[in-house]
Amino acid sequence: MILNSKKLIRIKGSRKRELHRAGWIMKDAHTLIENGYLEIENGLIRSVHKGRPEEKSVDHGPGVLMPPLVNAHLHLELSALKNSLPFDKGFKHWVKLLLEKRDAMGKEELIKAAQNSLQDLLESGTLYLGDVSTLGISRQLMEDSGLNGVFFREFLGSDIPGVLTLKNDSVSFSVAGHAPHTSSPQLLMALKKCAASKTLPFSIHVAESDDESEFIRDKKGEWANFLTARGIDFSSWDIGSKTPVSYINDLGLLDSSTLAVHLLNVNEKDMDILARSKTKTCVCPRSNWNLH
Repeated sequence: MILNSKKLIRIKGSRKRELHRAGWIMKDAHTLIENGYLEIENGLIRSVHKGRPEEKSVDHGPGVLMPPLVNAHLHLELSALKNSLPFDKGFKHWVKLLLEKRDAMGKEELIKAAQNSLQDLLESGTLYLGDVSTLGISRQLMEDSGLNGVFFREFLGSDIPGVLTLKNDSVSFSVAGHAPHTSSPQLLMALKKCAASKTLPFSIHVAESDDESEFIRDKKGEWANFLTARGIDFSSWDIGSKTPVSYINDLGLLDSSTLAVHLLNVNEKDMDILARSKTKTCVCPRSNWNLH
């Protein structure tokens, strides 16, 4: 990807050998090369060099040639709700209003907003995504966009889904458990097992709010009332006297192929659990700041 003051250009893979030169090359997070070039063959970067190439090359001027950006956690299907929800009335109120507004919108409006978001991502240099969807409407959009990454079909409640066709491709299709405070332990374990059977990543929101922590620790509170009102029976869930992180660790959900999202309410023991299990983390700073 080339980024300069005027435009952003995506360098696509080619079957022939090509040299791409730029004023700066960001080789990795720790290495920035002034006046360098890439050697690309069969769509793969073979080497990175300093200086100007002696052979014919594509010259991108003074810009920066850099790896694409990665958004490890987003909800494309909720793009239509951008800037329409208040953040000052607590987590439970925000969730309730989000569901009401999403359900009131037609599928067509949700799809159109998701398509616009995909275009914004491409223009910003984000080429790899971890998209989480409960409705399933963004899967085909993501595949058609030319982006890479993982589409996570998300489940919550207690019902375990039937046979799922998972795949590992340029856009992988995997599964996600919504969260320990919205999904039964049986569902979460079944989803994790399903993803692991195909060597695919598994995603879950965890330790996202005070309401969640209170529910997992005390098995009561505002969130317990919310679930009861929505007809979700949590009486058999093995919660109580635990943190959200320790709870899902007890369920066997944490390992190097799990992406734990948010992680606001964690203590030192939780951090040790995450480190020992090699769990991947995504902290979502803007969402965390807005809601908490």
